[in-house]
Amino acid sequence: MEFNKTKLQIFSILTLSIIADILILLILTLGIITACSQSPSASDIQSSSSDPSNDSFATITSSSVPDTPSATATQIPSPTPSPTEDVLPSATPTIQDSATPTQPICTNIAEFEKHLSLSDGSILKSNNLYAKVWLVKNIGTCTWTTDYKLVFINGDENLNQTDISLPEEVPPGDSVELKINFATPEEGNTYIANWMLASETGMVFGVGPFADQPLVLNFVIKPKSGLPDSC
Repeated sequence: MEFNKTKLQIFSILTLSIIADILILLILTLGIITACSQSPSASDIQSSSSDPSNDSFATITSSSVPDTPSATATQIPSPTPSPTEDVLPSATPTIQDSATPTQPICTNIAEFEKHLSLSDGSILKSNNLYAKVWLVKNIGTCTWTTDYKLVFINGDENLNQTDISLPEEVPPGDSVELKINFATPEEGNTYIANWMLASETGMVFGVGPFADQPLVLNFVIKPKSGLPDSC
């Protein structure tokens, strides 16, 4: 009885072993079949290579790719002068002619020569009419026309008056008498008024090395003593 039981166990083990081997063989067989079905056959490869549709696809693909332009295709030809450019005159002479000044710029400078009346510090009577005259020389390069004026710059407002035109044309190197008429104030004091010249364009200039000094009118009115005049 015990012997039969042992024999049955051995038979079961052998049976299981055989089944396992069969399963392993089945799995290997299925793997080989699957691999063979996925790999292309020689006939398939030959048919694909000889298929004209593949050639047309390759032709279309290669023709659709644009050619890369070569370096020689981008070269710019050097310009050649046309007959019109040869005939047209150069613009350089025109620019040079327009830049050439028509006349040089002149300067305005005056030189005080002397007082022709009423030297500085003159004592004058109140409420009287007087004339102040300067002799001035043109030491610049501009000609003083009659549009030049003698203008009041600053000083006592009692002596202020409208601009006075030059009496004549004064070329460089010539002199001119500049004259103003004024009335003396009533109150005794020292009075000063400064005058300068102005060009026809309104540029103000005077005497001195830098043409920045004025012509000065300077006089004194003595205060009244309140006593009657002696006979």
